Amino acid sequence: MGLVLSFKPGADFYVADTQFFVTEASGVGQATVVGPNGTYELTDHRAVEIYPGCPASLSDKSAPGLAAIVFGAPKTLPIVTGDKYRAGTKPKVEAQVSSTAEHKVTSIYPAAIEQAKAIGFVGNVEKELLDLLALSAPVTHRYGNRRFDELVFDVQNGRLRSVACLTDAEFEALDERHHRERTGRLKPWVRLTGG
Repeated sequence: MGLVLSFKPGADFYVADTQFFVTEASGVGQATVVGPNGTYELTDHRAVEIYPGCPASLSDKSAPGLAAIVFGAPKTLPIVTGDKYRAGTKPKVEAQVSSTAEHKVTSIYPAAIEQAKAIGFVGNVEKELLDLLALSAPVTHRYGNRRFDELVFDVQNGRLRSVACLTDAEFEALDERHHRERTGRLKPWVRLTGG
């Protein structure tokens, strides 16, 4: 389960050294977060990347006037409330660095580059893939073991073997599976629609 922090409207938090404000918390599956690069509408059914490598969504524990935000960032990315940040209290991340290093990609199979081009990558595809892999998070999926948004990477022994782009249905199914793993329950929209 990702990190969950609860905020009232007007509260702030930091991802690394970037400040964000919660400006609205309706309690009906929506909250608004404002950061230096824009405004983000958070819901309880899909994560939005508010910072590179930091997807955020709402927990089903949110209530009117209280936004319970689930951060899907790797443990090496510090996320703290504004009070703790200003008090100089940041989470210790040194212990998690080794697990990230295990997935460091040093080379890419030519087939993976061709797959990325077929998906729509242009320019320096190898550099783009390495940048995305640095921001990716572990995942258990039939397409691979690392994920960034809708992309799933298969990394073995420091080499990227393949890259796949999830369809909307696959993305929703993976998002729903992660929600069930975190909460043990189906999302409200899945219960209502059966999908």
